[in-house]
Amino acid sequence: MDIVSRAMILQPLFYSRIACVGLALVFVMPPGYAQSSAEDEAKLAEKLKVLDLFRGTWDVTIKTLTPEKPVVTSVHRNAWVLGDRYLQGDSGLKSDGSHDLSMMTYDLATGKYPLWIFYSTGVVFALPSGDWDEATRTMVWKSPPNLLGSYQYTCVLPDNRAHRCKAVAKNWTGKVLLEQEVVAVRRAP
Repeated sequence: MDIVSRAMILQPLFYSRIACVGLALVFVMPPGYAQSSAEDEAKLAEKLKVLDLFRGTWDVTIKTLTPEKPVVTSVHRNAWVLGDRYLQGDSGLKSDGSHDLSMMTYDLATGKYPLWIFYSTGVVFALPSGDWDEATRTMVWKSPPNLLGSYQYTCVLPDNRAHRCKAVAKNWTGKVLLEQEVVAVRRAP
């Protein structure tokens, strides 16, 4: 039997085996794997209250220090989506023509606040390690340590009317590639 004939016989057999393994996993997984207990749901609801501080419509000013660029403004909207488990942010069209989207939530498994930021330039930051400090009302997201560079995004929320954030991205040698200061002022409802 030549190699082409073998491939024609073995390929469907391989795919059917993969399908069987997938089906078996469905039956082997515990029934509540995708579901949360009432205790977990209560803890999640409590932790998501922190992100509610970011909810609403904000007048945002972004000052880029490195590389130096003109000040950018936007009207940013954050709203709960997907069963109120994710806070989705939308910068709208900014004064420089760019546009950002973001998602935040709380991860019960890690005890952290992950943040994903999607820029219209094609850049995406995934920051899984957000930590909230209630005493200072500060949220800090840091990139994982195993990257060839680093990124940190820190937001201080002194009250419910405004927050100040700072973003710093560095390359593997520690050189600052991006440094921004962000001020957001809540619009009246």
